[in-house]
Amino acid sequence: MRIVLAPNSTGSGHNMRALALATELRKQIPDSETTVLLASLQSTFTPLFEAVGVHVIDIAGEQVDHAVRGHLTRRLDWASYIDGYIAREFVSGERALGYLAH
Repeated sequence: MRIVLAPNSTGSGHNMRALALATELRKQIPDSETTVLLASLQSTFTPLFEAVGVHVIDIAGEQVDHAVRGHLTRRLDWASYIDGYIAREFVSGERALGYLAH
């Protein structure tokens, strides 16, 4: 069985939940091929996922840490919040197709 986890890149919380799921999945289905597609805090989470036997793919191409660089701007309007954050991070067709490519 192949399992792919794709936590959202908005911070460490999604990665932590994916790590908890991956850890339990590896216990319950040890012969599964489990992969995580990381887009934030890759240097922190890669060794944690690898320690439980999960293959990591860095889909961001650069180290992303939203503790020092956020998604949102000080200007909170339709363009910055909906177009620049919600649509790009949560309902992005481009992101969904990128996940499917993996």
